Amino acid sequence: MNKLNIIFRTCDVVDSIHGTNRPFGLTKKQVVDVCFESLINSLNKTKGTYIGGIKHNFYIIGDKLSEERIEYLKPHATKIYNADLGNAKSITETFNLASTLNDDDWVYFCEDDYLHTPEAMTYLYELLINSEQYLKDFKNKDLFIHPADYPDRYDRSEDFYNKWHLIISKGCHWRQIYNTTYTFLCSVKSFKKYRDIFMKSAVNWNDGLFSEHVYKRDDVLCVSPMPSLACHMHEVAMSPLVDWKKLIE
Repeated sequence: MNKLNIIFRTCDVVDSIHGTNRPFGLTKKQVVDVCFESLINSLNKTKGTYIGGIKHNFYIIGDKLSEERIEYLKPHATKIYNADLGNAKSITETFNLASTLNDDDWVYFCEDDYLHTPEAMTYLYELLINSEQYLKDFKNKDLFIHPADYPDRYDRSEDFYNKWHLIISKGCHWRQIYNTTYTFLCSVKSFKKYRDIFMKSAVNWNDGLFSEHVYKRDDVLCVSPMPSLACHMHEVAMSPLVDWKKLIE
């Protein structure tokens, strides 16, 4: 069975590079903690579905992490990289690491401010391993999965008038989308196919660049779940239909 490689990119000294507020009065350090714990919890939940849980490596790309933070993350990590990087270099490091992985594996690039539901990893993984069943005519396309359903997808004209498809899997529905952040899941082979575009986007952390030049290709399918399996923890980006505060509590 293919292995899932999780690359968790984290920095707890910068509150928000976009200047938007964190929900529920949380600090960035608190956001990192609850999001990391939610991801670990979601991985642990897969043990009830897949014998022994999903086979995975857990890599951490740290930007100026304290020794205390490293010790906190270490029990769950396959390997921790930590340096004074900044946003562009830390993104580049995640792509450099992914470039060394086995083509037949999958890679989940995960930023540190995405809160996952308990069933997130089970549903994401189930879509991957049964993609031929669910995707049918799209099974030969490069599949990219973004775990969050953003609220602005329901009021932007580009989302109303772009062509998109709905797919149903065992756990949830999936909607075709055309843009993501730097949090997404795909095969390592698919990442390497468009590696140069992703690397170019890292220079100015421009996710719009790879969204435009990768997800809008006819041989690519990018989807996100409905309802959401993760939430980008900014007040302006809270995914609808899920009580995220209750989930934290």
